[in-house]
Amino acid sequence: MIAPFSRSPAYLALCLFWICAAAGAQQADSPARAPLPDPLTLEAALKLSDESHPDREGQVAQIAISRANLAAVQADYGLNAYFDAVPRWVDPAAEPGHEFVNDSRAGFFLHKKLYDFGRGQALQDVAAAKLRAEKLSLIDVRQQRKLDVMARFLDVLLADLKFLADDEEMALRYVQYDKAVTRQELAMVSDVELLRLETRYREALDIRAETQAQQRYARRLLALALNRPDQLPQDLVRPEFSELARKSPEQDALMRHALAGNPVVTAMRAKVEAAAHALNAERALRRPVLSAEAGAVYLEREIGSRDQARVGLQLRFPLYQGGSDRAAIARAAAELEKTQAALRKAELVLRQQVLHVLKRLDTLRVRRRTAQVREDYRDLAVDLARGLYEMEVRTNLGESMARLTEAQWQSAKIEFETVLAWAQLDALRGKLVTTVSMETTQ
Repeated sequence: MIAPFSRSPAYLALCLFWICAAAGAQQADSPARAPLPDPLTLEAALKLSDESHPDREGQVAQIAISRANLAAVQADYGLNAYFDAVPRWVDPAAEPGHEFVNDSRAGFFLHKKLYDFGRGQALQDVAAAKLRAEKLSLIDVRQQRKLDVMARFLDVLLADLKFLADDEEMALRYVQYDKAVTRQELAMVSDVELLRLETRYREALDIRAETQAQQRYARRLLALALNRPDQLPQDLVRPEFSELARKSPEQDALMRHALAGNPVVTAMRAKVEAAAHALNAERALRRPVLSAEAGAVYLEREIGSRDQARVGLQLRFPLYQGGSDRAAIARAAAELEKTQAALRKAELVLRQQVLHVLKRLDTLRVRRRTAQVREDYRDLAVDLARGLYEMEVRTNLGESMARLTEAQWQSAKIEFETVLAWAQLDALRGKLVTTVSMETTQ
């Protein structure tokens, strides 16, 4: 008895082949990513922002669509060649007997538009302008990706510093509470005071737990921004930014540069250009089209009214289109006005964004000076408390250390906000976000 095919060696081998092929295709669709550098620097993170990401891939696909549209418009005005075959048998009424005869024919034909009085060129200009707009939009996508990665990177550093400050505060309050427990056993502290100190300690413990959770949350957000949700960054390198020494540019010059180089605004200008060309293309519908035709035909039955070969020109001049031309022109004119309004809106939004960042930089400049003075003061206070502690005069060294750690976190927060504001300003004027810094390990 013959074994069923489902159990034959050939069937099993075929199943194994398809399983391996499917596994290989799955691996090809989801390529393995290299592990994150450890420690991770900001420069490395910004480079990783240019790797595969849904936002970037979507915009790259849109560019491919626009490029294909341009190719389609160009091909429509190229040379067209086609083969036409009509196999058939007919019963000619004019011939006696009414017998079926072979009336098949086959032919090879060429057709090309020679001139359409500007419509073809206008359509190509539309497609080219839209392609340019999509390429400019890709620059904006790359900028936003870099800004997002930079913000998430700095958030992790801030979360780590905040945890150190909150951990120092929690340790200080625990020491105070622990001492009060000992003194309460000696009847030197009341129950109310002991509960007050325990409450302060537990409140600090709650804040520390929340900050510790924020550390993990900030790292997961950075992993998502880097499109590596399964790779949690651990050690980060804190940069020393050269941007902190930059001076705010002159406002009018900065505004001119932003209006000239901002990718969103320049992409909108390209869309306005495309809309203007589209209006010209619709107006050209009223103009004639000149085409050339050539063909050779093989005939099974020769009739005097049929041509075996022909070469000629065709001039088609539209006389009346039932109002469709007026509707198309009106629609294109309205689309142009709408796009021009969107451009003016984008320019106003850009001006507002530039003014907002400049104002923020001015505010951060003052706050950074205040934070530096505060940190210097806390640093000196720690030195003084340490000296008095060694002399056994005072025991507030822990308090001074906690305040210093908090001051360092506040200084870093303002520093990172300043760096991010400069990056946003560079992005607004069309410059890809970079950072020039001397990396030092924390």
